[in-house]
Amino acid sequence: MYRTRYRRILWFFGSTLLSFAWWDLFLPRLGLRRLAQGSRSRRLRRFATDFRQLAVQMVGVMIKVGQFLSARLDVLPLEITEELSGLQDEDRPETFEAIRTVVEAEFHLPLSEKFSEFNPIPVASASIGQVHSARLRLPGGAASSPVMVKVQRPRIEALVATDLAALRIVGGWLHRYPPIHKRANMPALLEEFTRSLYEEMDYLAEGKNAEVFAANFSGREDVRVPQVYWSHTTRRVLTLEDVQGIKITHYEAIEASGVSRAEVANRLLDTYLKQIF
Repeated sequence: MYRTRYRRILWFFGSTLLSFAWWDLFLPRLGLRRLAQGSRSRRLRRFATDFRQLAVQMVGVMIKVGQFLSARLDVLPLEITEELSGLQDEDRPETFEAIRTVVEAEFHLPLSEKFSEFNPIPVASASIGQVHSARLRLPGGAASSPVMVKVQRPRIEALVATDLAALRIVGGWLHRYPPIHKRANMPALLEEFTRSLYEEMDYLAEGKNAEVFAANFSGREDVRVPQVYWSHTTRRVLTLEDVQGIKITHYEAIEASGVSRAEVANRLLDTYLKQIF
């Protein structure tokens, strides 16, 4: 499976790079620059659409690559970033049995001994893991208030290693491609992506970061950070207080709840600036 995945990534990027080289490097030398430029926008969108379809099928790192690229407005043309921005919400969930296996392996206990309730249907699914609503099993058999449990996908470490190995080859190709080499340092971008990806896969670090964030905003009543339940958290399972909420891009729901979108934007910017400075 991993070898097929590796080859599929190389084939997609290799064939795409050859196509772009034909249009952007070879045809202009034959005096057909206008023809190449006239089809450029369409070709960029087709590449982004094909990559998006590939990423959705393969899940894992390829979804993260698309999300990473969609935010690089400083490097990539708008035709690509607009198409890839939709990858924020297209991750296919794992089966409940696969998630149960990960949780039980992490705690070395049956799921029912750690959680009194565990919804088999995920609340959200992402490239690295997915989130389920649950209740903790407390001493004496009592159930806790609602929590959210983030569980990594099974075999994600092997998938990440496979995809990154292929992407390093692709990065070498792109680094030698003049139109890209002039705009971006591909080895540096890949190194940045790899570092952030492995940091995201460590849920213990994520839990600690949540507590640091909470401490930094402890005097702010308008900023709430979910509590981390360390008794139910490992490197691959993260259990947080369920604080509910509305996704920031669900504009109609925000307005229906009587919340000012302008105030949300101001508060969000304020928290970003505090983290930076």
